[in-house]
Amino acid sequence: PDVRLDGRPVTELGDSGVEVELLTKFSNWQPMPFHRTFAAGEKYEAVRSSHAREEWTYVRPGEMEVYLCNQNPHILVPGDLVHFASSRLDALDSMGNEPLQFI
Repeated sequence: PDVRLDGRPVTELGDSGVEVELLTKFSNWQPMPFHRTFAAGEKYEAVRSSHAREEWTYVRPGEMEVYLCNQNPHILVPGDLVHFASSRLDALDSMGNEPLQFI
């Protein structure tokens, strides 16, 4: 089914209080692609789910630091992607003075 830019559903990501714009109408499917925008300097501390899953993050405009447990931060710029087990995510940070958009 089509999901148009002006008709994307918005939902809370788990119990985190963080709202995301879904890129699918099926919020209970895996994977569940979504679009998110961070303000410049915004930080997100991961809330781990009891059901670990495979995730990836693709950076559009902006720069991002991705913190995975026991690793140095991964610095991503537009067009970069990181692929990881959700149980390893510690935090996401928006870097720089521009808003960050990612899928």
